[in-house]
Formats: sequence, C-alpha cells, structure tokens
Amino acid sequence: MLFNSLKYLLFLTVVVVLYYVLPRKVRSSFLILVSFFFYMCWAPIFGPLLAYMILLSWGGAKWLTKSTDAKSRKRKVTLLVVLLLAPLCLFKYTGFIAANLNALFAFLKPFNAMHINWPELAQPIGVSFFTFMAIGYVVDVYRNDTRLLSLHRTAAFISFFPHLSAGPIGRAGAMAPQFDQYHKLTSEQFKQGVSLLLLGWFKKAVVADRLFVYISNVYDNVPHHSGISLLLASVFFAVQLYCDFAAYSDMACGSARLLGFKLTTNFQRPYLATSVRFFWSRWHISLTSWFRDYLFAPIYKSWLKERKKLHALPTAVITIIVFAVSGLWHGAGWTFLIWGVLNGLYLSLEPPLLKRLYKLEKRLPQTALVNWTSVWIKRGVTFVLMAFSFVFFRARSLGDAGLILQRIATWAPGGLYKPSTVMLSMLACGMMLLIDLHEEKTKQIGGFLLSRSLVLTSIKITVFVVVIMLLGVLDNSQFIYFQF
Repeated sequence: MLFNSLKYLLFLTVVVVLYYVLPRKVRSSFLILVSFFFYMCWAPIFGPLLAYMILLSWGGAKWLTKSTDAKSRKRKVTLLVVLLLAPLCLFKYTGFIAANLNALFAFLKPFNAMHINWPELAQPIGVSFFTFMAIGYVVDVYRNDTRLLSLHRTAAFISFFPHLSAGPIGRAGAMAPQFDQYHKLTSEQFKQGVSLLLLGWFKKAVVADRLFVYISNVYDNVPHHSGISLLLASVFFAVQLYCDFAAYSDMACGSARLLGFKLTTNFQRPYLATSVRFFWSRWHISLTSWFRDYLFAPIYKSWLKERKKLHALPTAVITIIVFAVSGLWHGAGWTFLIWGVLNGLYLSLEPPLLKRLYKLEKRLPQTALVNWTSVWIKRGVTFVLMAFSFVFFRARSLGDAGLILQRIATWAPGGLYKPSTVMLSMLACGMMLLIDLHEEKTKQIGGFLLSRSLVLTSIKITVFVVVIMLLGVLDNSQFIYFQF
C-alpha cells in the first residue's frame, strides 16, 4: 500500500476516524492491528518476520535486565544484535555473497568446479528500517538509556505503520511514551498533517517521478547517450533521490501527525548545505544519527580506551568504515560500497580543506555580495560532490558507472535526449529549489501552505493540489527507498 495512492489515503482516513472514535485504552492495540494489516498488504508471508523482530527485541531486552554482570550483559547484547540482524543478512546479503564467491571460484582454477546455487529471495519491505529500530531499542536498554517496554509497547513502537516501511528510524525513548498519551485532533495538527502529506505528494509526483522519466531512459541505456545527457541525468538523479525519500518522510510524518504523533524530521534541505558535514546533518537524519550512536561511537570509544589518544588518521578510518557499512545497508552491491567509501573520504578530507577556506574568506571584504557568493559557491561544490557519488548509487554496475563518468569527462558527442522532457524536469527542480529556500528562511517544513486564516490555507492547498494534478506523474510508482 503506497503512500502516494488513493488506496492509502482511504486507509489513512478510516484509521484516523476510528482512532479518535475508539476509547483511549484500546487505541494503541488498534494501531498495532492496522499496522500489521498495512504491512501484510505487501506480502502476508512477511507478517511472521515482523512478529519475530518484535518478540525478540522485547524478550531480549527483558533478558538483558535480569543480568547485572557487565561481561554477561555484553555477551547477551552481542548475541541479540546478531539474532536481530540475521533476517536482514539472510534476505539482503546472502545472494550478493554467493555471487561473489562464484566469481572467485571461477577465477581460481583449482575451484573451477565449485558453484553455489543460492535461490533469489524476495526482500521484505522495510526490513532494513525496523531491524535498526529493534537493535536501537535493545542497545538502549543495555546502556540504560531507555526503560524496559512491555510487549504491547514494543509492538506499537516497532510496527507503527507511518515509519514501518522506510522510516524515519524511530528511537524507543522518543516514540514509546507517545503511545501512553491521550491524543486529540486539533485544527493545528490537522493542518500540519495535511500540509506534510501534500508536500510529500508534490515532491513525489511532480519532482521525483517527473525526473525519473528522463533518468531511467538515460541510465538504463548508458552506451547510447552523450556526455551532456548523462551529466543532466546525474544531476537530476541527485534531486530525484532527495525528493523521493523526502516525500516518503514528509508523508510518514504527516500521517503520524494526524494521529497525534511526532516522528523524527528526516530531511532539512540538504542541498542548501555548505559542506559535506552539514549535508549529512541534513540528509536522512534518522539513519545518520543511528550510525553515529550505534556504530561510530562504540568503535571510537573502544579505540580511544585502548590508545588513550585518538589522532586524525584513525578517526578518518573509522569514518570510512562506518560509511562503507552505510553503503552496504543501502544495497548489497559494489556500487553502494564505493558510494559509502567516497562519502567517508569526503568527510575525512574536508576538515583541513575547510580550515584553509575559512582563512581565505577572512581576507575577503565582508560585504553582503561576497558572503552571498561564498555561500552559493560552497553549496555548489557540495552538490557536485554528492551528485558525483550518487552516480555509483544509481548505476546498474561498476562498468556503467565508469562509462558514465568517462563520457561526462570527455564530453562524449551527441544530442540532448528529449529536450521537452529536460525542460519539464528543470521546471520541477526549480520549483523544489524555491520551496527549499522558503523553508530554509522560515525553518518550517511545509509552512508555506499554512497561515492563520483557514480560508487562505484552503486556497493555498487547493492551488497546490491543482499543480500536482496538472504537472504530476500520477502512476503510483514505488518509492526508491523501499528497495533498501
């Protein structure tokens, strides 16, 4: 059941109405039931997987609290993390490992006869996301950062349908207490929820899916396209990926807001960031913070404990390792690994370069024009670096990625693919830029649709819907991050 479908809007409407009609004591149970229904609409066979993750995280956290010995608790939490990761590894990585082992066997003559026949497994929707939510909860209990939850609260937190399929990756400490609150649908919450749903629909239908028309035709037939077509497709994909996932996050937050819940803001205008570090503080925030708290921080503290002092090189190595894992989390493939390593290198090499840049900036005259120019140059450089790394994210293979970069670098001759499609795509990008600039100024996502006057708000929303209907690609296409 896709967020950008009429089926989902009908489902959400019924859920919201029933949620506020039902007595307080049964509301969270109702949400658990509708969340399982929502998840099993994709494939009923994966319902037991979600139940397994809930039961294991609940029982495992309870098991942890019964032990006071530090070594015993550490062994237990390690085992629990392995068991929680097992389904993700089974569905997502075993095929990739088998394919690479087969390639290795074919290369090594003594093992030519060996071959692993591994069936292609369908990946459950959202497994990467609710796995990380479950692990985060168990580790938080181990660290005494959150209280032990009942089975009912654990199920409500992990299965909550707005963030179940593709995040934002919730934290038990922030989300679980909200299920104990009595929610009333206020006019303000209703306006916020509707504006976020509409904004997400706009980003998906008018921008992301419009850009997809051009990108898919170019990236799926790389040898037949010129350098300029590939360059435009690469720029468009950077925007498409952002708008596609930000659309899902906005619609998730909007759905939750209609029910009285607040989810983590997942995107804050990342392409207006003036450095790669700032970019990653604005892009997929729930995942970035998850890797920081549950992977980077433990490795960093362990290294620091052993050596008493941490120098720049080990910090850079840890950063690259974490981003390499992040790359593999996004997809089981070498292109994703390279994308992750590239971003780790960006973050490792950036600090000394920024220090030199700041020294240079101090020498320049401090005028509004100079400052404005400096900000937009830094934003442009950051965007180019990210768009370059996203070539590997989107390319079907390393060979395709190499050919794309070669053709762009050599400005391979040829015409522009479908100029009319390019114009519509550029119009979509321009509208998205204007929205982001407005939100950067007001610091309120979807705020341009809201006003104190209900009449004015209604007019804005009506105009927005008309724009979506006229310019949007309304084919209910799947969100990119569902594959991760």
